[in-house]
Amino acid sequence: MIQNIFITIGLIIIIGYLGRISYQKTKVPESIFLIVIGLLIGPVFGFIKVDVLLPIVPFVSILALMIVLLDCGLNFNVFKVLKRLGRSFLFTIMIGVLSTFFIGFILYSFFNWQLLHALLLGVIASGTTTVTAMTLINKLNVSYNTKHLIFLETVINDFTIIFGVSVILLINKQLVGGHILKSIFSSISIAVVLGFIIGYIWINILKKIELPRLNYISSVGALFLLYGLTELLNGEGLIAVLVFSLLIGNYPAIHKKFIGPKEVVYDPAKKIIKSIRSVQEDISFLVRVFFFVLIGAIFNLKNITNLILVIVGIVLLIIIFVRLISLNIVVKIDKTLKPYSFIIVTMIPRGFIATVLAFIPLKEQIVIPSLTEIVLLLVLSTNILAMIFSFIYSRFIVPRNPEIKEENA
Repeated sequence: MIQNIFITIGLIIIIGYLGRISYQKTKVPESIFLIVIGLLIGPVFGFIKVDVLLPIVPFVSILALMIVLLDCGLNFNVFKVLKRLGRSFLFTIMIGVLSTFFIGFILYSFFNWQLLHALLLGVIASGTTTVTAMTLINKLNVSYNTKHLIFLETVINDFTIIFGVSVILLINKQLVGGHILKSIFSSISIAVVLGFIIGYIWINILKKIELPRLNYISSVGALFLLYGLTELLNGEGLIAVLVFSLLIGNYPAIHKKFIGPKEVVYDPAKKIIKSIRSVQEDISFLVRVFFFVLIGAIFNLKNITNLILVIVGIVLLIIIFVRLISLNIVVKIDKTLKPYSFIIVTMIPRGFIATVLAFIPLKEQIVIPSLTEIVLLLVLSTNILAMIFSFIYSRFIVPRNPEIKEENA
């Protein structure tokens, strides 16, 4: 029995590794590959029983999201993004708000979903995944401004959709007790304050102790403590983790900007971040691999109904429609984006964060019928569509659009 567990874990890791290699060569997103593997070892051949996995899903989802937030925070340079924010921020926020509104309105009005459940799917469905989007866009004949717009959109929406889901769950939690705005403000304030204080204390502890090899695992421990403490104090744990991660990742830049680049403080902080990043990529890869396989394994093909397929189709249409509306407004600010409208509008791959967020409501004992099936189908379909649209753009649109050739000449 134990040997079978180790064989399964080893196979999953190797399969994930092969998926990454395949992804680099074929540009087929590894998420599709890993979900299919999960489907094969779960519902198709029954090597893994769903009943055994379901109880651990909420815990694994929170764990995965914390690791991803740490990864995002370490690689998100606040000051560089602020310098270039403008149109990218407008584009991202418009997509998030409009997607949430239209998806929420249609599911609430025509499919009898509860309003907050419908809005939750709207938020989750609004985020584009960085890895797939940038891999596809970097292979296409597009301008620097187009690549920059897509990149910043994918980076910013990682944070906005997590924040949006956290706020909706807070609203749902406070509906019974009343004083909704006060309670939400209190929960977010507790999270922000604790995240900042513990993040600041922790980076200074690491500077003084100077044990580079243990920086990562000890920081993960601090992250777990922060999440648990914030939840105990009725704060929003994920927002606290977000603040902590951003502070750790940007501490050298913050110190340099507001205090001054004193070598005695600034350089050790940079070394700490570097030592954490050196391990983070491997851990993040491991978490992503296991989570994608996990969701494939617990996915029940029998639950896919015509109604679910209709909802997925409607959500896909809304995603593209909203991107079209948002781009038409952004193009008025930056007309150089207009020749690339097709690829910007159709660059819609959803990925890891959307998948994880589909399971987060379970943490609050909120059961949303068909949510996981819808999100998983969205991840699969948006990645496939993004690849198809990228092929269409490179094969048929670029050769016929002289504006693109002139701009890139």
